[in-house]
Amino acid sequence: MAKDPSRQLFTDLRIVELGQYIAAPYAAELFAHGGADVVSIEPVDGGPTRHNGPLGPPGDGRQYVIKARGKRSLPCSLSSPEGQEIVQKLVAEADVLITNLRPGLASTLGLGWETLQYEHPDLIFAEINGFGDEGPLADVACVDIVAQAASGLMRSIGRREEGRPQPSDTMICDYTAGCLLAFAIASALRHRDRTGRGQRVAASLMNAGFTAQHRRANRFDRIDGWHDELAERVARHEPFDEIAEWRGGQIGVQPYFYNCYAAADGEIAVGAVAANGRRMLEVLGLDPDQLEGPANLQGMTVGETADLVAAMVAGREVAGLIEALREAGIPCARINFLEEAMADPDLLAAGLLHQFNHPRLGPTTMPAPPVRFSGVDYEAATDTAGFGVHTDELLRHLGYEDEVIDRLVDDGVVARTLPGSHAAQGVGS
Repeated sequence: MAKDPSRQLFTDLRIVELGQYIAAPYAAELFAHGGADVVSIEPVDGGPTRHNGPLGPPGDGRQYVIKARGKRSLPCSLSSPEGQEIVQKLVAEADVLITNLRPGLASTLGLGWETLQYEHPDLIFAEINGFGDEGPLADVACVDIVAQAASGLMRSIGRREEGRPQPSDTMICDYTAGCLLAFAIASALRHRDRTGRGQRVAASLMNAGFTAQHRRANRFDRIDGWHDELAERVARHEPFDEIAEWRGGQIGVQPYFYNCYAAADGEIAVGAVAANGRRMLEVLGLDPDQLEGPANLQGMTVGETADLVAAMVAGREVAGLIEALREAGIPCARINFLEEAMADPDLLAAGLLHQFNHPRLGPTTMPAPPVRFSGVDYEAATDTAGFGVHTDELLRHLGYEDEVIDRLVDDGVVARTLPGSHAAQGVGS
């Protein structure tokens, strides 16, 4: 059933996406779910995510499909003056330009903020960079794994294999940066509604890394002098494991009632804070007043009580323990693999997952849009653009005649089909 444009949050909002891989495409996706007209510019041989993790039809790579929902696509050569002109014309009609091109590239294409702010004063120029706008790192290239490393996030996650630190494979900095940029764009649009003026907004992968560590990303010199000692120990090349163990002692051990446990048939996470600590012990059949430590149980992290809690959990089955804990008002959950969570009927019923029939790929499950609104429709877009299906439509809208479009295709400025194929793949969105 067709969606009612009057009920969609971003109807009539026009966005051009010069996005690569994750951060910028995800920011644009959040607007596409709300009905924004998002035109994604990709290389004439297909963006890299079209070819990564192919799902069957050529050009339907897994990472492309999940972030291209609801968008139109234009394969266009940005190395060609005519291709640059086409994109500049699209931007001239747009409300927002979203980019995460490498530092300086947008400017060389005539699409830098220093130019566009005068040509299109109502434009929102939204950019994701690596290390921010200022200082000696402003022009340094950055990707998710680098931001995880430089921000300390990789150390905070604590994964190691064969003695080497390992990043989170969930691309935390990329996705967090995309969310931060979407917030900045929405804020800038509100400002434009009041003033009529556009502006440049930016988020960095390093911003994202610090945001993900917000709880601990702070220093109070009065009590945090140990930060300097940590730096000195690193400079002395002391073994990583020794530094990490020492750092853990400075930070403090996780309370036993806010922790993860091995049960008889699986693993469980429990977040029993404050008075819930007593309730948790009671669920396990223990009398809090008969156990060692402070009466309110705050701060009991080691010793006989912690061992006893772990032993009591180990004797229970996950389902029954979760039922009892939740009945007592204690937050808890089975520790799942992502693949288990994506098949959980309760999460589907909660509206956290979206199941649909993709027109080329069949039954599909993806996360639902991550926010909800009561006054407008903000629902998951479903289709993703087959390669080149919007080329003629977009260029005709810009005023190009069919014979000119044919020449641009022949010259490799734009494309209708992937190299090696004979017909555009699939249908448009």
